[in-house]
Amino acid sequence: AGKSILLDALGLTLGQRAEADFVRRGAEKADISATFRSNPAARSWLSDHDLPEDDDIILRRVISTEGRSRGYINGRPVSAGDLRELASCLISVHSQNAHQRLLEKDAPRQILDAYAGLQEDTVHVGDLWRQWQSARKQLRSLQENSSELQAQRQLLEYQVYELRDLELQDGELDELEAEQKRLAGAENTQMSGHRALMACDGSENDDPAASSLVHQALQQLDQIDDQHPLLDECRELLSQAAIQLEEAGDSLQRYLSLVDINPHRLSQVEQRLSDIYTMARKHHIQAEMLYTHWQAQEESLAALQLSDGDLDHLEAAVAELQNAYDLAAGQLSDARRAAAETMDRAIESHFADLSLGRACFSTRIESGRAGAEGKDDIQFMVQTNPGLPEGPL
Repeated sequence: AGKSILLDALGLTLGQRAEADFVRRGAEKADISATFRSNPAARSWLSDHDLPEDDDIILRRVISTEGRSRGYINGRPVSAGDLRELASCLISVHSQNAHQRLLEKDAPRQILDAYAGLQEDTVHVGDLWRQWQSARKQLRSLQENSSELQAQRQLLEYQVYELRDLELQDGELDELEAEQKRLAGAENTQMSGHRALMACDGSENDDPAASSLVHQALQQLDQIDDQHPLLDECRELLSQAAIQLEEAGDSLQRYLSLVDINPHRLSQVEQRLSDIYTMARKHHIQAEMLYTHWQAQEESLAALQLSDGDLDHLEAAVAELQNAYDLAAGQLSDARRAAAETMDRAIESHFADLSLGRACFSTRIESGRAGAEGKDDIQFMVQTNPGLPEGPL
């Protein structure tokens, strides 16, 4: 009874069918865990299923009183099918029906690889197979999207080329708008500046100017025969005002010499601004964002052009991975064929003990479909008596 309980519990962690009867009466649930030492095949399976890898692998099964169950691998929720798949890499249970495992399709391959010590080689072939298939999947995806990408690239090329023709510079719009405002108001600016200059020094008319009035005030103060401190302060302030008015006049003259009344340049600036505004409306963005938009379009186009290179690179990678897989799978097949002969003779050497001294055993290895375990279709063949046809086990 103890052995049966142990085997039943182990079977549950390995993904066997769960029933409510496995829960002890009065308990809310059955919680069973089993810890296994990892191996190359198990690590490969965990990697393929994005599950955590460790030196130890913990399989766990929780069964409710309703018969529902939950499975876990290294703490991650999984299905019972996942438990069964991984269990095949970890353990082989020898019970009264253990011989039935020999009838499973993949059993001969597993037994032969274990006998020949080829598990690591098989894992390597599996890794190459998965890399090859992953690259093929990526390649198909790129090829399926190539027509859509081509249309996107053509549209982007058209948009980018017209933006390139505009040759917009970063910050140019702000500079042009400031220049347009300055040129458009140049005539009024010059007129107002000239009037301000006349008010300062009055050199071109007979109207009293500020500088003249200041000098008159100083002359009048000089007529006062009094050394009062307040008068001295007034004289000092008026003298400073006269100097500042003279300097202001000089600055105004220099500024007015820079004012450019240039209708031709104004026309050029306004045409350039019109081109920028028109392009911005065409791309449905604000003119201030046109330069940034152009740079983003350039980056998008470069990414699409890079995808063409990715396609070529991926095609080469697929071919390289296929060659690597074919080579490794071929070497694995050769090693299996060599080991099969030795294993067959070793098995036949025990037939006499089973009163099958005239029986023959052989491992048939034929080329099959490529897969994660290689390209071999492996069967155990038996001829129980001379004259009888050889057949699958």
